[in-house]
Amino acid sequence: MSRPFGEQLAALAARLEIARPDLGDEHARWALYAAALGRAEEWPVVLELLGSEPVQPVVAAVVVRALEVVPPARRPDFVAALPEGRDRRYAATRARELAILDAFAAGDGPEFAEHWSTWLQLRAATTIGVPATLEALATAGATKRIRAAAGDRLRNIRPG
Repeated sequence: MSRPFGEQLAALAARLEIARPDLGDEHARWALYAAALGRAEEWPVVLELLGSEPVQPVVAAVVVRALEVVPPARRPDFVAALPEGRDRRYAATRARELAILDAFAAGDGPEFAEHWSTWLQLRAATTIGVPATLEALATAGATKRIRAAAGDRLRNIRPG
């Protein structure tokens, strides 16, 4: 795209049928990006727009949201949209954590490791169905909330 940033945003909003967003407001741009992530054909546009987005926290937030929406093969593209530094390291970590959850969904998840982030532990405790991992989270999870969620999930997959 060779059009100015504002024109590109307006065109995206029109394609998404979002009437008159205030494109000068970063919250409105975040909502526009989030809506665009719901359409795979708009992902390249979002990536291009992120390169011109003037508010770095918006870029970081969109990237982290995208990691949960796009297929695993596209995650590195979104991580690379962030400049080197803390935000990119955070996004890369989240992409690795999502890969662990993907492995569980495919029936090939790793054993619980205490170095898993609190986010990953809680997400695993509430979404996976692997009894051994849930047992480990129920006894060694980092927080009471994780341990309780894993115990609840374990009881739900093992009725009786």
